[in-house]
Amino acid sequence: AVVSLDLTPTTGSLVVRTNPPGASIIIDGQRRAELTPAILTLPAGKYKIEVAKAGFAGDNTEIEVRDNGTRTLSFELPETKN
Repeated sequence: AVVSLDLTPTTGSLVVRTNPPGASIIIDGQRRAELTPAILTLPAGKYKIEVAKAGFAGDNTEIEVRDNGTRTLSFELPETKN
C-alpha cells in the first residue's frame, strides 16, 4: 500500500480592521509588524487577537482560523479620556 501525506501546513487568512485605523496587532502576545487594516496569513488554529492604539482603549478576542478560510475582525476603539 502507498500512503501519501501532504505535509504542507494548513493556513487561513485573518482580516483585522479597527476604527480608527493604524492600531497595532498582537497575536498570542506577539506584536506584528502590520498595522490595521491588515490581512494576515496564519496557520490554522486558535488565537488571541489584541489591538492597541495610543489614546484609545484596546480590545481583544479569541478566534479560530480555519484551513483556506478567511475570518474578518472589526474593532471599534473608543477614545480614552485623561
